[in-house]
Amino acid sequence: MSRAFLPFEIEGNAFLIETNRVREILGQQSLTQIPHGSKRLPGVFAHKGLAIPVIDLAAVLDLTAQARSEDQSKENRRRTIVIQVGDDVAALVVDEVWEVSQIPEKELKEVRLTPRAFAQMEVQWSQQVATVLDIESMVHACMQGESGA
Repeated sequence: MSRAFLPFEIEGNAFLIETNRVREILGQQSLTQIPHGSKRLPGVFAHKGLAIPVIDLAAVLDLTAQARSEDQSKENRRRTIVIQVGDDVAALVVDEVWEVSQIPEKELKEVRLTPRAFAQMEVQWSQQVATVLDIESMVHACMQGESGA
């Protein structure tokens, strides 16, 4: 049996989230800053009549920012993934999104090589080790202002 995951990249790191949490994938959105907002929740954007909070995964996962290339094609690949966990809707801004991948259950492994906050599992994917994120715990922690790990 296999599970469907949406793979994406942030700061050169590969991540996966289960597709049943994904509502839609949008292009890069204009962000409205939240006064006294945190690094984890820097702002919101309006979409279909909702103010959707944006979760900065690089801050949540403590990823070191790589020098941004002036390559316009890279900038054009940035995407906003709108997710839903229970009644909470949020968005993740990522550097690049790839096609949905079906991953056999037996290939999902305990986290060993990519230990970080909200890591649920890891898998060998596209010639690298990708971290499967526990999106439910992460969204709950970010929306409640808790620290994750």
